[in-house]
Amino acid sequence: MKFSVIIPFYNAQNTLERCLRALDRQIFKEFEVCLVDNNSDDHSAVIARDFAGRTHPFEVRVLHEPRRGAPAARNTGAAAARGEWLAFTDADCVPAPHWLHELDRITASLDGGTGAVAGTIVSAVPENPVQLCSALFTLPPVMKDETFRELTLHSGGFPTANLAVRRAVFEEVGGFDYDHPVRVGEDTLLCARLYRAGYAIRAHAGAAVEHVHREDLRSFVKQAEAYGESHPYIVRNLLPPGVLVEPPVGRTLHLRVPLHVWIDLRQADKKMLGAVLAAVLLPPLWFLPFVYFMWLCRFVLRKMEVRDILVAPRTIPVIAGLLLLKSGAVTAARIKTSIRYRCLVI
Repeated sequence: MKFSVIIPFYNAQNTLERCLRALDRQIFKEFEVCLVDNNSDDHSAVIARDFAGRTHPFEVRVLHEPRRGAPAARNTGAAAARGEWLAFTDADCVPAPHWLHELDRITASLDGGTGAVAGTIVSAVPENPVQLCSALFTLPPVMKDETFRELTLHSGGFPTANLAVRRAVFEEVGGFDYDHPVRVGEDTLLCARLYRAGYAIRAHAGAAVEHVHREDLRSFVKQAEAYGESHPYIVRNLLPPGVLVEPPVGRTLHLRVPLHVWIDLRQADKKMLGAVLAAVLLPPLWFLPFVYFMWLCRFVLRKMEVRDILVAPRTIPVIAGLLLLKSGAVTAARIKTSIRYRCLVI
């Protein structure tokens, strides 16, 4: 068997059915499905069992993992899998009909030195400003077909929403680390393990899944905080020592010193803070925060134009405000977690 599709789920009743229906539409048929219930208390498990009880050209198994967290659930699915490749995706994703076909095509051309294939993640049609902001500013940049051999600050780490790993390689590196102390980042940790073991990761744009973003403000902020919490851990444990300073514009400054520091001044909240401080310290520049917010609205508009997204004009400043909120939540979480890991990430 070529692929074992592994999907962990926790309280995913609003998205799981759509994800599973997409598996029935796969052009490629040589696969099995391992659904792993991570202690859901909604109707997710019922949806999964109902899907498993239907007739499909592939086998479906519903498993249970009592330990909370997607890493443990994915490991449970991988332990039960029989495919040559483990194709990971999430319950809030919708694989395109050619997803496994493209993975089959690219994996057939790889040698044993490539341990994983990362596919494209595109946004589902957003239904409100929160989802639209996530679609514009959360997903990875447009992917190109290339091979990665190391983890850096901005490249080499790939989400498990669309990641296929050789089962033998997955077992060799020990799978996902479900004991790591941050809420997200287990996918980056797995990529780091692959690189350290001498394997490459191939990015393949043709293998695509659609991602349904969080739709409420609370989940939006919690996700941003989780990302921010993971950054000091990654900088402290996965990247070589050094001081990285990313100015608002221009090149990144990299000093090779025995410290773990990442100062990211490109985020919207830092730029707004700079404008506010300038206005306070130099009253004639009182207009700077307003000018920056107008620039931010224009930036949002350009992003939407590139993706052919049309919204009411009044929505644009809402998206700009959400971007400030998101980046502020990331920064606050970075600062809080930096203390724990004895590094500086802001």
